[in-house]
Amino acid sequence: MKYKRKIMAALLCFVFALTIPVYAEDTNDPSGGFAAQIKASKNAAAECYETVVSIQNKGKDVNATVMLKVGSSWSPKDFETEVALPAGSTKDVTFMIPVATLRDGSSDEDVSLRIKAGDKLLSELKLGETSLFDGAGNVIQCGLLSDNPGKLGWMDKGGDSIFISGETRTINLQTLDQNFEESELQALSFLVIDDFDTSVLSVGQTAAIEAWVEGGGGLIIGTGERPETIKGLPENLVDAKINETLKGSGYSDITFGGSYLDTGNAPVYMIRQVNNGAIFLTGLGLSANTGANGEKFFSVDPSDPAELFSTLSDYCGVISSVSNYNNGYYMEDSFNYLEERFSMKFGFLKFVVILYVAISGPVLYLVLKKMNRREQIWVILPVVSLITVGLIYLTGAGNRIRGLQLCGVTVSQAEGKGNTHEYIYGYQASGREWEYKFSEDVFASCPVSLDRYSDQQEVRSCQKGDKRYIKVHPDGGFSAICAMSLQKNKEQGGLEFEATDPSNPLEGTIHNNTGYDLKFVTVSRYGMCVLLRDVKNGESVSTKDTTKVEKPSFASAGEDQFRIYASEYYEGKKYDEAACMAAISIAASDRGEEILKGGVLGVMEDTDAEKKTPGNGKVMKVLYAE
Repeated sequence: MKYKRKIMAALLCFVFALTIPVYAEDTNDPSGGFAAQIKASKNAAAECYETVVSIQNKGKDVNATVMLKVGSSWSPKDFETEVALPAGSTKDVTFMIPVATLRDGSSDEDVSLRIKAGDKLLSELKLGETSLFDGAGNVIQCGLLSDNPGKLGWMDKGGDSIFISGETRTINLQTLDQNFEESELQALSFLVIDDFDTSVLSVGQTAAIEAWVEGGGGLIIGTGERPETIKGLPENLVDAKINETLKGSGYSDITFGGSYLDTGNAPVYMIRQVNNGAIFLTGLGLSANTGANGEKFFSVDPSDPAELFSTLSDYCGVISSVSNYNNGYYMEDSFNYLEERFSMKFGFLKFVVILYVAISGPVLYLVLKKMNRREQIWVILPVVSLITVGLIYLTGAGNRIRGLQLCGVTVSQAEGKGNTHEYIYGYQASGREWEYKFSEDVFASCPVSLDRYSDQQEVRSCQKGDKRYIKVHPDGGFSAICAMSLQKNKEQGGLEFEATDPSNPLEGTIHNNTGYDLKFVTVSRYGMCVLLRDVKNGESVSTKDTTKVEKPSFASAGEDQFRIYASEYYEGKKYDEAACMAAISIAASDRGEEILKGGVLGVMEDTDAEKKTPGNGKVMKVLYAE
């Protein structure tokens, strides 16, 4: 009996010892739990939602990994950072969420917060839906800069909801004056300037308007009979001049610069994409709503605010439900042309294959036959096969079937305006976790698309201090990810097309002052393009130079067209040319196809040693001017 008691006591001690680590781990779990609040404000210049999550720790000290999850399980956007949460404290954690993240055609998806200590989930809190990034629910903020703002009240339809870009929204009109501050501008999605003398604005204010538009804002200008409405705005932003005001008609006669025009009915209006934003400019006085006789002057009805806002929002990265970054899957298709097709090279690898065929066939058979040991072929043949596979594996380190493969494209405005957008496409053949560290200048990053055959892998945009990286935990082999980042633009050159023949919009001269020799340059006007090869830095080249023109103009210019060119070059084993066309296609996805109605794109391979990628993928640089 004593013996049995001793055994029982020993077993109880053993069980108790096993429970000690569990309780020790639980001591790190704050018993009081967490509470959190979220606030998002749009930073147009950064092209991001500056999202602040206030986390209250009601329990004990904890060093936590905080993950903000935006979107559905099939299209997750996870943003992760590490933070110390002392007992009883409330800490603000800031996430820079690129606007592109929330513009993938989906709406009202969940926004939640996960707090983990190591691998243990401490708390998961639902913070709301993606509509919170529009401000108060689905409210769109619209500023009015006018001497008669009361006459623009029709734009919100008396506070009724209106249908804009696939979603039901409410317009909130806010009156500004000539002393408005930049912070007021940053809170807006649209700015209406009508019946107002912009020359009274300061240089700082006009520069702020320009930066706001480039960052994704929608600027609506109606001049009416007042040429002063555009007098104080930068010429390169408006790209138009007023010839005369037609007194009593309610509008001005305007000549537009080299911009995309929608002719409609008189007076014509201009919709011009400027980086991620857009400008709607018409000679009509919007405060008059319609003309002097109530007639409709152009195809966008000024008496219908939904049509007016929706038309412009189709060109704006901040409001449009379809992002300028486009569908990541299309980018993925283009990225396939940045890698050379794998082919077995003559040399040791082929020598190994030929030697294997010879040994496993006639040589092995004849040797064993002569030794009268043919029955041992079932042992020797597997050994030879294993040795051969090992040799092939060792010689295949540069092939796409082994290890992490990466390729990239950077898209920058040639004169250094706006931000540089970097896209990377990578996959891990083995299915192991991998990460990609962005350069030090990156201030925001996010996934663009996941492997189309995968719904389980985790992709996180992580931050440690000032470092940002994409971390991927695949669910199997060949899991892929397309991701993007934002960083300050460092370019200092210029890229320009000077038209010489009004009857032929593609006839003119390209001036390359970018500081780079460009492999290809494409000039686009009114849906047509011409493609030139090898435009050196400092060189001016005519589009009539037959020694430079690679492709003549074509009627339907677009990212699809350049993807077709990439495919043609790729099939012809011209891999450098294929990579250039693929990069232009990706840039068109990034900028929106409107740049192909009036822009210049130049491409080259980025030979910066710091941007070399593992595998056999390339890094391309695309410079653009609108």
